[in-house]
Amino acid sequence: MWFVIALVGLSAYGVPQAVAIAESDGPPKTHDVEPQEIAGSQHLAESPNFRVHCYPGCCDARKMAQVCETWRQHLYQQWEGQSDYRRWNSRCLIVIHRDRNTYRAAVGSGGQTSFGSTWITSAADRDKERRIDLLTDARGSITALGHELSHVVLADVMDGKLPLWANEGIALLADASDKQARHENDLNHALRFQAAFRCSELIALDGYPSADRIPAFYGQSASLVKMLCRRGKPCEFLQFLKASDDMGYERALAQTYGIASMGELERLWQDFVARPQPSQSVNAVAVDEMN
Repeated sequence: MWFVIALVGLSAYGVPQAVAIAESDGPPKTHDVEPQEIAGSQHLAESPNFRVHCYPGCCDARKMAQVCETWRQHLYQQWEGQSDYRRWNSRCLIVIHRDRNTYRAAVGSGGQTSFGSTWITSAADRDKERRIDLLTDARGSITALGHELSHVVLADVMDGKLPLWANEGIALLADASDKQARHENDLNHALRFQAAFRCSELIALDGYPSADRIPAFYGQSASLVKMLCRRGKPCEFLQFLKASDDMGYERALAQTYGIASMGELERLWQDFVARPQPSQSVNAVAVDEMN
């Protein structure tokens, strides 16, 4: 059994903005789940793939279940390239906290500064447990759903075999553009003071770096994922990761992207970060504020 704990919204980056549209607009119609598939009350609701518990004053659990299904469908389509959204045999538990004390009690010490946490077991899908805890920010907004649900979907698609840099980089691209901009600023600061990772160093990490290099790690992971995704389709990026697990990064880079070596990857990435980049997310989807 293994665990994935993903904490976002660190105070060093400020309070993230919600990726949202007006409540009356609702989620994108092309990804809707039939309303009759959502059952429950304002505080506890179930949909085909989610069980949502909202503490009083947070949101409507039925609406949140709808948004979760929308995000899930979007993420599978974006990263797996399919429109056949298989249901999970066990529902993912989503807990929405209004108070940091209940959130911290649920997720542990990292809950002191974060707004989202994911927990997954590696059991077969039939018995797999998935849980996401989310904390509303000072404005009552839910900001980390796309990020955390990215971790859950990726763990399913990749069967848990996902390098840390790619796992975090993909999830960061589901964040709001202003939070992505803060990570980009962190990366630019690291580049300016020669504290960034070489690409070969970044992808070889099997754990988080020291605290002083965490900002560069997040910023560079998102940047490298974005660059590779723009050379093809997002689903091809996951194919590249699967190939790299079998044949190593250099052969997988050549096979998937026509990049001959790690040295060429480094040169391409340095050129990429030297050019102004659009601020929109690679896989952003507008969601409804559930307040």
